[in-house]
Amino acid sequence: MTLYRNEPDKENFEAKRDSFYRGYESITSISKEEKRLIPYGGLAIWLHYTGIHVQRFKDFSNQFLSVEFLKYWIQNVDKWMEFNKLKI
Repeated sequence: MTLYRNEPDKENFEAKRDSFYRGYESITSISKEEKRLIPYGGLAIWLHYTGIHVQRFKDFSNQFLSVEFLKYWIQNVDKWMEFNKLKI
């Protein structure tokens, strides 16, 4: 998800993602089912860290957690879900 967020050209993102898969699979295989589930794992991690920011507001995230940040964060989640055609 970080690569997705930081790569504005989604064709470049796909090329980089596919290159990563090729390199990874030169060592061990990834099944089609695992590849299908990877975007859900990215979503889960993204939402987990959102929870950490909210739960630790008083001692960790109060310097940057704002309405604007949450809008930006959730907008990225929405774009990730749309790009990967995720339905939850």
